[in-house]
Amino acid sequence: MTQGAFCSVLRVSAPGQGAIAVAGSVPNGSGQAALIHALCALRMTEDNSVLGRALFAGQQVASRDLSTSDAGVADAKIFLAHGLVGLIATPLGILDDRYVIVVGFTEPPADLAPIASMLLYAASSLRPLLCRFNLQDTDILLRSAFAACKTSVMITDADFTRGGPHILFANPAFEQMTGYDLAEIKGQSPALLQGPLSDIKTRLGIRTLLGRGMPVITEIENKRKDGGRYWVALNISPIRDHAGIVTHFVSISADITEKRAARAERALMATDIASLVAAMPGVLIRHERTTANVWARSFVADSIEALTGYTAAEAKDIRWFRENTDPAGRLKLNALMLQAEAGKESSLEFRFRRKDETWTWLQMTNRGHVNALGVLEMTSILTDFTVERQMNIQLAQSNKLAQLGELATGMAHELNQRLMGISMAAENGLRALARVSEPTGRVEQKLQTIIDLTHRASLLIDQVLSFGRMEAMKIETVSLSEAIMGVKVLMVGILRDSRVQLAINIPGDLPPVSGQVARLQQVFINLIVNACHAYESQGLAVFPGSRKIALTAQVNNDLIEIRVSDHAGGIPAAILPRVFEPFFTTKAAGVGTGLGLSIIGDIISEMKGKVSVDSLDGGTMFTITLPRSLEA
Repeated sequence: MTQGAFCSVLRVSAPGQGAIAVAGSVPNGSGQAALIHALCALRMTEDNSVLGRALFAGQQVASRDLSTSDAGVADAKIFLAHGLVGLIATPLGILDDRYVIVVGFTEPPADLAPIASMLLYAASSLRPLLCRFNLQDTDILLRSAFAACKTSVMITDADFTRGGPHILFANPAFEQMTGYDLAEIKGQSPALLQGPLSDIKTRLGIRTLLGRGMPVITEIENKRKDGGRYWVALNISPIRDHAGIVTHFVSISADITEKRAARAERALMATDIASLVAAMPGVLIRHERTTANVWARSFVADSIEALTGYTAAEAKDIRWFRENTDPAGRLKLNALMLQAEAGKESSLEFRFRRKDETWTWLQMTNRGHVNALGVLEMTSILTDFTVERQMNIQLAQSNKLAQLGELATGMAHELNQRLMGISMAAENGLRALARVSEPTGRVEQKLQTIIDLTHRASLLIDQVLSFGRMEAMKIETVSLSEAIMGVKVLMVGILRDSRVQLAINIPGDLPPVSGQVARLQQVFINLIVNACHAYESQGLAVFPGSRKIALTAQVNNDLIEIRVSDHAGGIPAAILPRVFEPFFTTKAAGVGTGLGLSIIGDIISEMKGKVSVDSLDGGTMFTITLPRSLEA
């Protein structure tokens, strides 16, 4: 080497990075050390340094006189500043790292060729040494990283020909989790870790995926060296060589026994809560006050669908609820929210439009409170209040009817006394006229009319009193003809006002039935009144002359069949099965209570009979079947 020459080996991994001195000679002491330090501080690229051209172009670079060929380049300035006028840089690539052997001269050599050849030979000789140094460095780094890792890591081969894979490496975290030392399980199959509850389907799935060189993510039960069982979250990744062939597997696992138990407990608790919510008599709804200072629904029970026809997902939108609540109910809801904000318990009833466009009454009971996170919440229980509301209305109506019945009974007695007086006066007048010799035919006729009318009025009052008594059901022999004739007397006014004709066709030899007169009359009156209302709702579409109600009866073996039919439009098929339900009505609010047909069903059932309804030919036909009286 030329006297005063500088020699060093530098490493740079990528353009723009500083050099690292791997080895070097420093003949002139601290001055040469300063040169190495200056080169290591330089961010080398192909454009700013002579060494960069050699490093990243992969070609040997030689310069006998830096002051003339590369005076403006960064590292040339450094060499010149340290008394070196020329250099030869020989590149040496080891895996992803780039090395360069640098020789600098204080005097230009006469011939660079021998030196350049010698450096190329040196580079080929240094490559195995540096490669081994690189691999040892990487191995130390990997082992240190695996040892510091708190998660279990295991490396196996990918040899399935000998019952593999086989364990090659495991870090301390693996040994701590399993209880096995690497020395005692090295070369064995990872299957020795699998516990007795390991699902065979899961094990086969793991082996199939690994055999195809695919990654595995699963959960499986394992067992420790001492026999203790635990669950792990398993993540296995294939390692491939430069040709893409799988050579190894890296398995990372974490003990999730406690997490899995907690997850199972949460799932069980969620199931219990869901069962409890589903079994509640009402629908559970929870609101919370958002950061935007508005109410939002955070939970709606699935049972909302049975109540309203809307799913829980649809019901989450609070606007949906307001839009389907009648205007009066919306005002109540606004007041309810204010009460909840004050932490008060409140309750309200309101009309709500179901998804099928029918209206129902709902009751909402609410309580406001602040949760553990400091958020204002309102918990609500929503129930169907329709039946209770109708019962309250019916109770009030029943009270009025009871009072009216008491008044009617008193009035009937008063009217009977006055009618009796009128009848007696008329009869006395007839007897007086009988003693008069002059013709009195016209006067007699008038008096007889008065007597007939008073008898008919008295009969009407007797029917009303009989109907109003409604004693407890006592089965007796009943003549249908007499019961229906009594109904006709009671219905004269209603039939006249509705301009409806009642056509009765009952055979004279019709056997009696087992029942009760007053209750049977109530059945026929309800059916006739319903038909009259149906005709009236049709308006002019049904002309008065065509408004007819037919009441027929016939014998059918040991039964009597009575039919009451009309042509007042019929009942829609969709609601026909519900007409005998309590409080179900198609009439406008305030017109009916929805109890008439339900009462009919109860009365006929008590008489051991049956009642059915059909809608046909633009009308409705009720068929009542009653047993013949055994005493007939």
